[in-house]
Amino acid sequence: GLEIGDIAVIAAGSDDPDSFQLLALTDIHPGSEFYVTDNAFTGYRLRDNEGTIKFKVKDVILAGSVIVYDKASPEWEAVGGSFSLSASGDTIIVYCTNGSEGESGITFLSALSYSGDFLDPNEDENVFGSSKSALPPLEIKSGDKGFFSFLTGVQFAATALEHEDNVWYDSYNAPNAGTKSDLWIYLADPALWGGSNTEMPLIRSDFVVLVEDVTSGSTGLCGGLSWWLLLVLISWFCRREHLPRYVNTWWW
Repeated sequence: GLEIGDIAVIAAGSDDPDSFQLLALTDIHPGSEFYVTDNAFTGYRLRDNEGTIKFKVKDVILAGSVIVYDKASPEWEAVGGSFSLSASGDTIIVYCTNGSEGESGITFLSALSYSGDFLDPNEDENVFGSSKSALPPLEIKSGDKGFFSFLTGVQFAATALEHEDNVWYDSYNAPNAGTKSDLWIYLADPALWGGSNTEMPLIRSDFVVLVEDVTSGSTGLCGGLSWWLLLVLISWFCRREHLPRYVNTWWW
């Protein structure tokens, strides 16, 4: 099934008619379903005061493909409330379900706020109004990047932008190729986005999503052990005087 970060929101427009565009960061197979909502996440649950729509995949969607919201398209189905993006900014959340009841049955995939930063969790739903949201659980579980990967920080499948009626990832000037983890570093950076209160430009559709390589490099634990073992062997070789005396002296 779909996992955190597999679908990103790369454009949103509040000017009538409402619009948004999604980027597939993995292959999405026929029969898959996912949901898009402008309901806020409170930190504990999704609100139900706004709207939710569902997309059912008919044909395989390849990684790197752009999905454009078209209200008239039969793939999109309204499943609750009224999906209507606020002209004062809004939050779009993408998620899928696994059949379980309540929040345990939801896997959040990504989120875009174009009404400023995400708010702290709050049991009082009214603090979120019609445009704000808390950050859903969207920490990306990327491949092993080595023994010291805990130093690289946490990456979330979410972007927070200041309000403009229309916002988009500036794909003609920003990177449009990389692994899923790489692309989320770019997508989460507000400096790589554009915005306007009057227009919504086309987004390029030739993104390239590379496969994560979790085995390459020598920075991991195994790579570190390999270098350590090599040094031990060199030390043993020198101590056994298999090399000239001046090398032994230089080494120690």
